[in-house]
Amino acid sequence: MFKKLGVLVFLLLLANSCFAAIFIVEPVDRKVQNGQSVALGKMARGETVRLIVRKKSDSAVEWDSISVEQELLPKGWNFESSETDKTLIALISSPADAEISTQRIGFTVGNKSQPLFSETFYGSISVREKLLTVTVENLNQEALVGQTAQFKLIANNDSIAEHKLLVKSNLPSYWFESRSITIPALSKEEVDLNVGALAYGQRQFRFTVSSLQNDTSFQFPASLSVKPTLRAKFFSGFIGLPFYSPSLFSQYLFLGFLAWLS
Repeated sequence: MFKKLGVLVFLLLLANSCFAAIFIVEPVDRKVQNGQSVALGKMARGETVRLIVRKKSDSAVEWDSISVEQELLPKGWNFESSETDKTLIALISSPADAEISTQRIGFTVGNKSQPLFSETFYGSISVREKLLTVTVENLNQEALVGQTAQFKLIANNDSIAEHKLLVKSNLPSYWFESRSITIPALSKEEVDLNVGALAYGQRQFRFTVSSLQNDTSFQFPASLSVKPTLRAKFFSGFIGLPFYSPSLFSQYLFLGFLAWLS
């Protein structure tokens, strides 16, 4: 009689503990129960979504592991997990050629010391195009030799994942050095692109902004009209080929040296 009562009490306690809530803090702030679904948002091809869950539930259970239902993970997608003192982190990565679709992924949280206590919720992630927009302002500029022309890149990221970009140009590397930038999730970033005006004349060039995660790219034709200064005219003997008579090269080199000292 007492054994049966004890088993019944144990089962009731077990059932009660199985209704511990799961608190998602990223990419949405949501409380979910076992079996519930939640829309996590939109991502672009090749990105990695970070799902963060609090270890602490609303009961005595504390989650210390998170996994995915592999059969619901699309082909080519990857899952990794890690943890901090207070959270569990699931990283869901899509391939660069992921299908435009909405995927329903099952996440299971549990406690390693109590393997019977685990709960599952479902997160839907929509893979979409054109979540990243890029513009460059002030594409036609003037500058004096030796000055720095500043172009402004503006990037809007409507994805729930960060996106990495490579910015380069067809200018010589000593005029503009290629750089990589990261646009955080659901944010707008403004980045200054500095071009060194090192020789006078009209420069037609272009900026190319390419995704490091898929095949998205943008091109921006630009021009820079570089005005000479007296110092720059003499200094040009140091940074260019002599188009004057070779017999005058030593004189221009001397003048360039004086310009450098000035």
